[in-house]
This record gives sequence, structure tokens and C-alpha cells, in this order.
Amino acid sequence: TCGVRNRGHGTRLSNPNNYHVNIPGDRAWKGQTGINLNSQYSHSQVLGSTIYRSLGIPMAESRAVQVRINSTNIMSLSGLPDNNSYGSYAANEQYNKDFVQRAFPLDPDGNSYRGIRQAALGDPLYANDVADLTWHGANFAVAIYTNTYFKQNNTLENDWSDLIDLIAVFNTVNGYYASNYVADIERRINVDEWMKYMAIDTLLDNDETCLANGIGDDYALYRGAQDTRFLALPYDMDTMMGRGLTPFPPKHSIFRMNALTVISRFMKTPEFAPIYYRWLKILADTAFSPTQMNPLLDQLFKMWLPQDRIDNLKAFNAAQKDWVLSQIPLALTVSNLLTVQSGYSRTTTASVSLTGGANAIDTRSVMVNGTAASWVAWQGTWSASNVPLTPGINRILVQSDD
Repeated sequence: TCGVRNRGHGTRLSNPNNYHVNIPGDRAWKGQTGINLNSQYSHSQVLGSTIYRSLGIPMAESRAVQVRINSTNIMSLSGLPDNNSYGSYAANEQYNKDFVQRAFPLDPDGNSYRGIRQAALGDPLYANDVADLTWHGANFAVAIYTNTYFKQNNTLENDWSDLIDLIAVFNTVNGYYASNYVADIERRINVDEWMKYMAIDTLLDNDETCLANGIGDDYALYRGAQDTRFLALPYDMDTMMGRGLTPFPPKHSIFRMNALTVISRFMKTPEFAPIYYRWLKILADTAFSPTQMNPLLDQLFKMWLPQDRIDNLKAFNAAQKDWVLSQIPLALTVSNLLTVQSGYSRTTTASVSLTGGANAIDTRSVMVNGTAASWVAWQGTWSASNVPLTPGINRILVQSDD
């Protein structure tokens, strides 16, 4: 009495195939009316789901399962070009009303959306259809919205006004103004949760297309009926931690999400950027530290993956964690372009330009001799031009204020 079909966006043609299992709504199985059986790097999917959920970011549950097609374990067959999951599929919970009710038991009546890049299908008609939160007008029924943002519940209510309002706020259009950007954003999204989502994605070095990687694809949004601030949720998890194929992370920028214009503005906003750095530091020092991550990797994969793959995951995580920490400015520094003579920076002009860094988590402003310097919060850098000097030795006070 169940329906089965091939599924997948960029992996629909993979061999072994992915499958969607549809279960009758009046006879739910283990509380679910649908399961996605994904064949590609299923261990990565299980890892991503486990980490996100353990850190308090709702997403679909995922677990390793055995699948038989006419009594045959397709994953056990040699010679299949895309057989990379070491014998098991990932059984992923669907993003639908069942997921919403489980993930948000105290606020289950909100709207859930999925953002998709239809351009991945290769059809030239959809070449520009990307869920990048760009404003395309107030009419939700235009194709560039309906082909990229999909309601996962409350589908009988033809009401997309909350999503259109969110996009308008991000773009400061349709009655919203740049002067109120921070307050408007804080009313529409849970900024702390969005930054935590971005930080986890960065530490996992998620190489799948998604909002946190600067591509409007493979993410979800949830707006509750009680707490009406949108949450950003992960979706596709098949490219985590190098998939266990290498111990060496590629050292991507920690701001890959800035490839999206709308998200770049959000991440660079001085009131928001320190929250991202704070989550990077907290998570790197705790959940992603080898002392916490290594036992988790052993627990998940000891009976599933070859030992060298587990070792690669551990080494990749440790190196990625160190790389991310190295990208967080934490020290107050001062530099200039003057030549040094007898141990002193020397100039014959009556002013000097100074630059430097400061703690990107705590700093809110930098003062140079009591005058505000130019502070770029998302880079953790400051600059001060034409700082007055007098003949002789000058003492210049640089302060970073929290």
C-alpha cells in the first residue's frame, strides 16, 4: 500500500538510485508518512543530521538502513559507478508536516518552506530560478518564486505573505528602509539561530550547495505561529568533512555565504557579525574539538566505515577546527607603514595612518587617542587616518571597547 519512486535533485540519475517511499497518511509508520532513501555518501548525511540536531538546530532525522530491491542489497554489488556509501542507505525524514510537528512540538502550526535551485535540473527555462532571497516583486505567484520556494505544510492555505515579507525586509523594499534594517531583521528572523546555522556549516566544511555556502539551494525556513521569527534550517548533508576521503580540509573562506548579495549584507552588519564569530569560537572549542568529536565519530561509524575513513574524518575535523580558529581575530593589534629608525617608527610629517585588528567577538568600537577609528566588524579590522603627531616621541592610545 506504499508508493516508491526515484528521487533526487542533482543525484536523481545516481546508480544506486535514491528512493522516496510514500506511506498512507492514515497508516503512518513510526510516526512518518514518507521516507527519503538516499544512496550518495549516506554516512555524511547521517553525520550532518546528528551534529546539527545535537547542537539544537532542527533538521530531518537520518540513520543508516539496509535496503533490498527484490531481495538484493544493491549497495553490495560491485561495479556500480556511484556506490560510495559502504553498504547502507541513509533513511532521511521528510521535511513535511510530520517533521514540523516533531521538531516544533510547542509551535507546530507555522509555515515550513524549502529553498531549491531549479537551475540544477539543467532546463534552460529555469536557469535563473534560485532561492537566493532576491526580491522579485510582491506577487508570490510569479514563476521565479513558485519554482524555488516550496511550501512543505499548510499547502491548502494559499498564503505566502510571511515569506514575501521576509524577502522584502532582507532587500529593504516594499515599504522597508535601510535606516531600520537591523530592527526589521531582528523582528523577522532569529539572528542568533541563523548565525549558529552558518557557524556549524562552516566547521563541517559543508561543500553542498546551500544558503551558508552562498548558493540559494538546499535549505529550509520555518516561521512559527507563536515565535514568528524565521529559522534557517539545513537540508542536504552528503558532503560533510570531506566525506572521509581526505584528512586535509581545503581551507575555504569562513564567509562563503557572502557570495549571496542579501546574505552578505546580513553577515557584514556590525550588530550581527560578532554573533557569527562567537558561535564559531564556542563550537570550535566544544562540539568540534577532537575530545568531543572523535568519540562521536567512533560511535556513529565503528561498525560501518573502514577505519581509514574514520581516521580521515577525525583528522579533517581537527584541521578544519584549527583553520577556523585561526580566522577569528582575537588580539588588539596596531601597525603602520613608517620606516623604523633606532627602534622607533619615524616620520617627518605631522600625522600618521594606523591600522590593526581587534577581538571580533567582543569589540564594538575602536578609539585612537580618544577618537573613533573606522571599525569593520565582520573583518575584525580598524583604521585611523591622519592621527595628529607632535615633534619628538609620540604616545598613542589605542582602545577596543566592548
